[in-house]
Amino acid sequence: MFHKLLKAYQRWVAENHKELPLPGVPLTHNQLYFLAYAQSECSVSTPEKLRYAALVATHSVPKYRVIGPVSNSEDFAREFKCNSKSAMNHQPKCEIW
Repeated sequence: MFHKLLKAYQRWVAENHKELPLPGVPLTHNQLYFLAYAQSECSVSTPEKLRYAALVATHSVPKYRVIGPVSNSEDFAREFKCNSKSAMNHQPKCEIW
């Protein structure tokens, strides 16, 4: 899903106007998109809660809901200039949505 949202944002920028950079923030708007995506999954869990979630939850823990999709994203690797051996630039890529 996050991939489609990024493409929709990029289409909007292409059809409207390029956004100005945020003052004092050394990130592109595309990089900020990935940061916001990761932050949306941010949480604090105890070791017990993580063990319980691993046993009964239907979704992976938030950490892996971020790392999985972004490490398989060509856009993420390009935006953050991840080298080919980086853990955040998984090879081969597996993109579902």
